[in-house]
Amino acid sequence: MQLDCLDPTQTLILTVNNRLARHLRERYDTLLQARFSSWQTLPATPLSEWLIRCFLTHNPVGLSLLNPSQEQYLWQTAAEEALSDASDSAAIREFAVLAQQVFHLIIYWEIPDHELKNFNNQHEVNSLINCIKKFKAILKQNHWITEHELPIYLLSLSATLAPPTLYLLGFDQLPPVLSKFFSKLTKTRVIMDGKESTELRQNHIGRISLDNTEQELLTMARFAKTHLQKNPAATIGCVVPELPTLRHQVYRTFLSVFIEEKWFNVSSGVALSQYPMIQTTLTLLRWCQQPLPIEALAPLLQSPYLYPDEAEKNQGAKFDALLRRKNCRDVYLQDLPETRFRLLHQYYETVRRAQKIPSEWIEIFLHMLSLVRWPAQQQQNSEEFQLFERFKKTCGVFKALDMVAQKLSFAQALSQFSLLLQNTLFQPKHNACAIQIMGTLEASGLTFDALWVMGMDNRHWPAPAKPHPLLPFALQKQYDLPHATATRELDFAQKVITRLAQAAPTVIFSTPEKENDRVLSPSTLITFFPEITREEIPLTPLARPSEVMLESIEDNHAGSVALNTLTGGSDIIQLQSLCPFRAFATIRLKAKNLWMPTLGIPNTIKGSLLHLAMDFLWEKLQDATTLQNTPADALDEYMDDAINKAFTAHSDIFMPAFFLNAEKRRLKQRIHHWLMFEKIRPPFRVIAREYSTTLFVGLLSLQARCDRVDELEDGSRLLIDYKTQPQQIKGWFQQRMESTQLPLYAVFNQEMHYTGIAFAEISAKSTALKGIIAENHLYADDKIGELHPIHRKKNEAGIQNWKTLLGQWESTIIQLSNDFCEGYATVDPINTTVCRTCELQALCRVHAK
Repeated sequence: MQLDCLDPTQTLILTVNNRLARHLRERYDTLLQARFSSWQTLPATPLSEWLIRCFLTHNPVGLSLLNPSQEQYLWQTAAEEALSDASDSAAIREFAVLAQQVFHLIIYWEIPDHELKNFNNQHEVNSLINCIKKFKAILKQNHWITEHELPIYLLSLSATLAPPTLYLLGFDQLPPVLSKFFSKLTKTRVIMDGKESTELRQNHIGRISLDNTEQELLTMARFAKTHLQKNPAATIGCVVPELPTLRHQVYRTFLSVFIEEKWFNVSSGVALSQYPMIQTTLTLLRWCQQPLPIEALAPLLQSPYLYPDEAEKNQGAKFDALLRRKNCRDVYLQDLPETRFRLLHQYYETVRRAQKIPSEWIEIFLHMLSLVRWPAQQQQNSEEFQLFERFKKTCGVFKALDMVAQKLSFAQALSQFSLLLQNTLFQPKHNACAIQIMGTLEASGLTFDALWVMGMDNRHWPAPAKPHPLLPFALQKQYDLPHATATRELDFAQKVITRLAQAAPTVIFSTPEKENDRVLSPSTLITFFPEITREEIPLTPLARPSEVMLESIEDNHAGSVALNTLTGGSDIIQLQSLCPFRAFATIRLKAKNLWMPTLGIPNTIKGSLLHLAMDFLWEKLQDATTLQNTPADALDEYMDDAINKAFTAHSDIFMPAFFLNAEKRRLKQRIHHWLMFEKIRPPFRVIAREYSTTLFVGLLSLQARCDRVDELEDGSRLLIDYKTQPQQIKGWFQQRMESTQLPLYAVFNQEMHYTGIAFAEISAKSTALKGIIAENHLYADDKIGELHPIHRKKNEAGIQNWKTLLGQWESTIIQLSNDFCEGYATVDPINTTVCRTCELQALCRVHAK
């Protein structure tokens, strides 16, 4: 077939898809523009569009043609009636899809009804028969017809439908009903799959094996770039059989090689519902029905389709952080402070119980979106403009469901609309690209200057047989249905490979040698092609940013601290000791992870509840004597009162009632165990609770709060810090301490004259007082647990008295203060354990060192 020799008035070209039809029209225009100033458009059109056009022109009995969405809706209706005992809507929807596929197979492969009825003793087949029967009854009752039934309907008119010459291009095989249809074109010469053989005489074909899929993609991209550099006018085809699965990897690989997207086009469409603009609409509409998980809130509050202004996004981020700190796992629409979201909620309340037809619901949906000013962008790029136009077109398709649908509830309408958006593929239109990346079937009938076909391994070519799950296998084998048998798959694969091998002067088939841990080999269908090596293929040099030699600069110092702007407490010293970079990032950069709400009560809140409850309790008890003399029932009442006050102080934190009550019981049990331990201590008096002070450490002025200070019989003072997790005190004797808080207070809160520091460990595993006391301390014996006199505590530094230990702490802490003020911020964790609980690893990249 020579395109430029065709007479458009006497010829019709029907193609397997729209891509091939567009390709032929473009080539025809290119051939004729050098010879003529004007010409008639080449009559090349997809077969499916031509059949619809014929039906609309020749429809004597007045049937109405259903679009795919209308047909799908009717199949769901028929499936619900056929599976009346099923309650799983997802299963019903899946059955409807499978039943629709069977219906199409029955039509295209001319399977008589009685053949299927022979297997009606099988439950699935019986349900299938009932579903098809109900679907046909709906069509007959309403005078409707589906697109797949058009060849049968037009059969009697086929003789007059086509011009004298008709070409069928890109079809590897015609189903029997189409073969019969075209055989009835008695006045038309039908030519199947014409080839421009003159362009393919110098065909060079080779096959190559590469390490894996990643190497296939990279080598294919470099191959395409090489051919494009040699001939900028060339068209290069890249066939990726698993393109929908590999789409993102394909795009990243080609972008890394070509740098700019304008040189290549990935043909695989993406569901409308996967685009952020459309995801925002669905999230908003679903949010009206039910609360939104906190994880889904941040993308919404940062969406440019709701918040085009950066200042608005910042406010949204702050609100998200606030809700997380309140441990709010689910967010209701009316929780948002903005008026537009309250208006949306109020409007939803007026329509949520309504029953309306699809066209009415789509107007309601669009009005609801307008209330929140979606889409908010003032300027749209080309892709966004096309996407918005496609969304509006899809809204029109949803309106067309009026013809087949009854009145729906809000939830039903939104479910159908979501399904339509999921099933509608969209690919932005771009200027013609030299490099076309496509799937196997999309390449049908196309020709190129060079072609690379990847993924030609023995596991996928031929593909394993995959019979239809609802049709009896014997019937599928009898009628030789697609994918039914290994023989069928082999025949199909041979035809595809033969077609691709003739599609360009240079064709390369590639095979991955491995897929994960599986070893692969070339498909036997390509082994007769000559094998080539990578060295035999001209490839452009690969220049990746990762391969560029960069100068390495060791920069461990930030600028000195501006003390007048610095805010912080004892955490500054603690973090500087754990890891200088962590102190820099947390205090100066204010870097931290967003709070992740938990189902129960967060551990940090549990610790705060314990501190508050102990504070309220010792406000009442005051000293050991009162504790020991308080009756059990009164002490029980004191504990309840203190715990209730602690929870009241945290009333802004979202706590489900079940977890709240369980936590109260747990906290009371822990406090009771602790008080029983405190009863056996020698006399003491609590002289300070949640005691706030300012500590001057080097150049730093730190705000500090001590949990508790006990005064003992001899007037000495013990500093206590409540902990809900097991603690170790051995680090206090090391130059770098994991816990600096109590040593910091002991040294720099000089007016208190502490002679001991201790953790009050109140946990499920332990109830103990762990700490260090002076050698002459009143508690210099072993009667109160793990309070170790300094002269009896073995340590690496060999320190034997309290004053020496205070001196070591002072020098260590002042050095940490000076390091922080001078901007010392090296990535130097004290040990690997601290990294496990650090949230800044993505920033410091400690594991990349």
